[in-house]
Amino acid sequence: MQKRKKIIIVGAGFAGLSAAYELSQLKGIDLHIFEQSSEVGGRAHTEKIKGHPVDFGGFIIYPWYKRFNELIKKLKCKGELKKIPVSTLYYDIEGTGMLKDELSLKLPLNEIIKLFLKTFPAMLIEDDPSRPHLHSFNDLSVKAYLKTLGLKDKEDFYINIFDTISQGYCYAPVDEYKMAFAAGMMHQNILHGNVDSAFYFPSGTQVFAKKLAKKIKSNGGVFHFDTSFKKVSGNKITTNKGVFLADAIIFAHTPAKVKYTHFITATVEFEKAILVNHDENWGACFYRDNPKSNLSILSSINLKKLYSHMDCHINVNIKISNKKAATQNEAKLFKAIRSQLEDRFPGANPLKIIKMVNWKRAMPIADEKFVDELLKKQGRKGHYFAGDFTGCPSMETAMMSGKHAADRLMADQIQQHVLFNKQ
Repeated sequence: MQKRKKIIIVGAGFAGLSAAYELSQLKGIDLHIFEQSSEVGGRAHTEKIKGHPVDFGGFIIYPWYKRFNELIKKLKCKGELKKIPVSTLYYDIEGTGMLKDELSLKLPLNEIIKLFLKTFPAMLIEDDPSRPHLHSFNDLSVKAYLKTLGLKDKEDFYINIFDTISQGYCYAPVDEYKMAFAAGMMHQNILHGNVDSAFYFPSGTQVFAKKLAKKIKSNGGVFHFDTSFKKVSGNKITTNKGVFLADAIIFAHTPAKVKYTHFITATVEFEKAILVNHDENWGACFYRDNPKSNLSILSSINLKKLYSHMDCHINVNIKISNKKAATQNEAKLFKAIRSQLEDRFPGANPLKIIKMVNWKRAMPIADEKFVDELLKKQGRKGHYFAGDFTGCPSMETAMMSGKHAADRLMADQIQQHVLFNKQ
């Protein structure tokens, strides 16, 4: 009788869950998932605010999320999705405190098309943001690449708007965020649907992650929570709970060699309804970064638009530029950012921060060379790699990279005459 193959997956974020789901369909394996926290989902994190679920991490599900939507369909929870409510987005591109809506910022159509054609001619058929053309942009940052396009008097505007939106979504500033990784998201949103055609889970994205984990368990996968990865040597993996042997290992955690942005997401309660430019139906605001501030609010989300019961509440994403500025509790953080809240929402009177999540590793700032070298190691010594640092950072990249790693593992095992069968 053939010995069952033991496969370990490090990390139960969406990359690890996607890989685990794929492998859990097979017979003849012993599947184990190690997760350093006490729950699944990674940066797709949901908290209860006054008894109602609110997303603190990734929640926007774009129509071009191929793998994500595939698993939503397989788990039969498409009916739980809701369209992102149509609402006005506001931007403070100049950093003056003057917010402008999308219409007042829109450029002439021919100018947008020219920029698109200059940027994406070789990517018009690209449909997988987890497999970017790593060196297509000469390893340039977004800022450096925009400077090559000959935008002349529009150059600063483009740089500022890219930077404001990028950091508002907790990505890196444009002088650090590499064009090779940013291009996938831009390309997909232009061709296949942006936030206006996206969906979300009103019950929280983490609920979907838990359903995925439940399915993996029902297929025989075993989760080990509060289990931290320490080191690996060949087929031997060391954790805080001991040493384990495996026939293959998928590393779907956040690599130490990849730099990450540091943000805090916090729910703020106000005394009155929160208006932006006298508009109570606003959706989100994006603010220019203040490099002199160690705690800078770079975006805010109107929770009432997403969760109708959340009157007088917003979520803010706060960039941490100094580790010492990462406040330890809600009261200290509120005191530190209160003046910013009063300036951004005059007359609403901020009362307190109800909940905060400290994302010390928010979004990856990957390097093309590192990703290139890591992916060339895919399969060596039975080691495989997945995560949203491999491409355009997103829930979809995490999901797709997990599937790629699982597919490669299965192909390698079949070549070694280990025959897997679908359950």
